[in-house]
Amino acid sequence: MSNQQMAKGENTRTAILDRARIMASLRGLEGLTIGDLAAELGMSKSGLYVHFGSKQALQLAVVDRLFDAFQREVIEPALAQPDGTGQVAALLDRWIDWSCAAGHPGGCPLLGAIVDADAVEGPVRDRLAQGWAVWRRVVRAAAGRAGLTDPDSVAGQVFGLYLDQHLQRWLMGDTAAPDAARRALSGLLEARRA
Repeated sequence: MSNQQMAKGENTRTAILDRARIMASLRGLEGLTIGDLAAELGMSKSGLYVHFGSKQALQLAVVDRLFDAFQREVIEPALAQPDGTGQVAALLDRWIDWSCAAGHPGGCPLLGAIVDADAVEGPVRDRLAQGWAVWRRVVRAAAGRAGLTDPDSVAGQVFGLYLDQHLQRWLMGDTAAPDAARRALSGLLEARRA
């Protein structure tokens, strides 16, 4: 295979994953089908299978792509903040912003994927669980660096604030929910200072 063919194949794979990311935000991973994705891209199902081989392989590639983007767009910039309290606030803030980004018209695709997969054992669920555990450790560590009391509980509350605002925004249509979550976190961080 020539370099040009390899580059074309990689560009096609990237386009597939970009579209799959949008579809996963709207439909979840289980709603992401080879047939629908192929139709959206104007490809044949067999053309898509060349790149992934199975629905599960496609789902795993989408999950990996989402966690890579999450690391790059949420975690790394938030951890660049100068202190732990700022990091905790930035982690929630950037997560909210990421879930509302143009590429996620249905909200956080990782959250949707986790809800889809939480009761279905297998490699997709395992990969999501690993990523979720890393994400929770990142939040807990930032809370620890901030000297907040009970960093594990703080991490749980950050996740609870995110989930509440997600449901309020996407299910109930409350566009003020992200700001309410940010205000609640500010109060939480103030109350948890050691």
